[in-house]
Amino acid sequence: MMSDSNAKQLLHASQDSIDKTSQDLQEQLRQMQSQLRQLEKTVSALEAKLQSLTGRYVAVCTNCRTSFDMLAHHYSIGLFDNLVYVKCPKCHRTLPVKGGGGGEIKIVEE
Repeated sequence: MMSDSNAKQLLHASQDSIDKTSQDLQEQLRQMQSQLRQLEKTVSALEAKLQSLTGRYVAVCTNCRTSFDMLAHHYSIGLFDNLVYVKCPKCHRTLPVKGGGGGEIKIVEE
């Protein structure tokens, strides 16, 4: 049979072990939160870079204000000036496009 002092020692050792485990878990949680913040920063930087690379091909329809990728919705019409047109995927309005520096293309504002 265990004496009261042995039971108290076991209880104290058990509580110390629980406290140590709790502290370890809290430290792991802090490390994971720090890693998550770093990953969020990395993802944000990648999103910004992706948007800067593809943003020059995103247009907003002058009629319905829908944003769309001009490269996915283009078709050519041979006119006097060899203009290229894009068609809004929502309202199907034909929008003239002009080229810019560095391969950039933009909707011609009317």
